[in-house]
Amino acid sequence: MCSIFGIIDFKNVIEDKSSIAKRLNHLMSHRGPDDVGYYNDDKLSLAFNRLSILDLEKGNQPIKLNDIISIFNGEIYNYNQIKNQLISKGYKFTTTCDSEIIPAAYKEWGESFVNKLDGMFAISLYDKYANKIFLYRDRSGIKPLYFHGNNKYFVFSSEFKGIINFPHFKKQVNQEAIFSYLCFRYPINDKQNFFKDIQRVSPGTYIIVDIKNHSYQSKIFWQIPDFSVSNSLRKEKDLIEELDHKLNYAVKSQMISDVPVGVFLSGGLDSSLLTSIMSKYAT
Repeated sequence: MCSIFGIIDFKNVIEDKSSIAKRLNHLMSHRGPDDVGYYNDDKLSLAFNRLSILDLEKGNQPIKLNDIISIFNGEIYNYNQIKNQLISKGYKFTTTCDSEIIPAAYKEWGESFVNKLDGMFAISLYDKYANKIFLYRDRSGIKPLYFHGNNKYFVFSSEFKGIINFPHFKKQVNQEAIFSYLCFRYPINDKQNFFKDIQRVSPGTYIIVDIKNHSYQSKIFWQIPDFSVSNSLRKEKDLIEELDHKLNYAVKSQMISDVPVGVFLSGGLDSSLLTSIMSKYAT
């Protein structure tokens, strides 16, 4: 699970933000009982709860590379491939954890480094030199990431708890979101959460928070591609082979772990298929 949390104080209106960040981070300790990590300066406070999966001893966050500081919740399945690319370019690493590649990848490829990531993630990346924070959410929105911002401060969190308990946030029920939930069993867009003035970072999207200009904007790095039926249809055998390859790759890549891996087996077709594939790669 893990959790990330941050307070950006645009106008120095928040007293003792580091203590606030520590207290609010503790509210999400159930997401990461193995370790905690903090980063503080005059502009912001970052906080992290860790559930250890890779490099149990040395993989805590934040990760710092010169003026780049990152925290992230999730897992990067192709981190070894990215790591090898970065090593070939002269970067050095001290852990075997996927989190360590994030600031190095950003330094090498800029904000578009996220296009290289295969995984599920909610990432906060602070570039002190550029005076900006980047908040990334994975393509399918598997990992949660919420935010609340105005021209005085910006707060982000893996859960509502981190924002609704923030001292400067005024809790108000969002009636539109409740109506949407009663009709569709879910708020229908990322601006409609059950509390007013809390938004989700949309799947396949990242937020750029400009600390100097007290502003933020959203950018899309991935969208569901358009599908169309080709005039020359592929053979069924070829499609089955491709599907089998993709399923095996997806399952095998997500089994990389320094702790035991399990599966929820309900007896249905999907979980039975995943269990069968996992049994091939279990060691």
